[in-house]
Amino acid sequence: MRTLHLSGAIFLTTLALQACSGRYQTPIAFPGSSSRPAPTVQKSPIVTPQKPVRPAVTTSPTATEADLRVCTTLSPENRRLVAFETANYLVNVCQKGTQGRIFYLGRQKGKPNSRVQVTATSTQRGYRAIDGNTTYVVETQSGGKLIVLQNGQKLFQEPAIGTVITASKPEPSKENRPGAGFRLTCRGDINDRNLYFTVIYTQESGFTTFELRQKGSDRLISQGRVAFSGRNNQGQTIYRGAAKNADVVVVGFAPHYQKPFSEMSFSIDGQWGRGTCRQLG
Repeated sequence: MRTLHLSGAIFLTTLALQACSGRYQTPIAFPGSSSRPAPTVQKSPIVTPQKPVRPAVTTSPTATEADLRVCTTLSPENRRLVAFETANYLVNVCQKGTQGRIFYLGRQKGKPNSRVQVTATSTQRGYRAIDGNTTYVVETQSGGKLIVLQNGQKLFQEPAIGTVITASKPEPSKENRPGAGFRLTCRGDINDRNLYFTVIYTQESGFTTFELRQKGSDRLISQGRVAFSGRNNQGQTIYRGAAKNADVVVVGFAPHYQKPFSEMSFSIDGQWGRGTCRQLG
């Protein structure tokens, strides 16, 4: 028993000396105890954050002089009424000759096959062109703007970039202009249709507004505005507009200005009728 106590004292003394000298490296297993290795702790790898990659920004090419001269490129007789570019579109409004048809000519930049060419009419703020259920509105005021509508709802609009090239709007000749306050109402029937039309003619603007009604009940079918578009080969004045998705054309038969009892014709979606104008005051 004394020998056991002496061995234990020697063991504890040796353990204390090793701890003080820093030479203690491995755990000493006591008799009857099991030796288990200390768990290994793995350090997380150091991750260096990467800078965000800026997405590539594609910009549409800038319009060239040729892009803004497509009216005369199509035909030397054409007249350029409006030309400008937006961020993504090239916009031109042309007229055949000096008194011919006005048409919108536009396309998306970088896509030559996207060109749209459709008849346009003059408005207070610029021009309007209707192609089926799509309407192109070209505004020349306040820096210029292209607005595209579909089924009457705005799809998008883009302001003009740089200079907006404009020419004076075509208008009827001022020869033989009636006196101040001159105003006519022109009425007639649509051929083979139970409809009649009323078109207002004023001294300042020529044909302006129209109504289409059903005979008998006078129910309003459609109404809208028309604007001067040019002259045909016979020198007759042509006005164009739209009623919902239908094209409207008004032709004045008088050589210059309509007069009381002068005749005109009205067309909606290709259905024609002839009317007579009478003075309102």
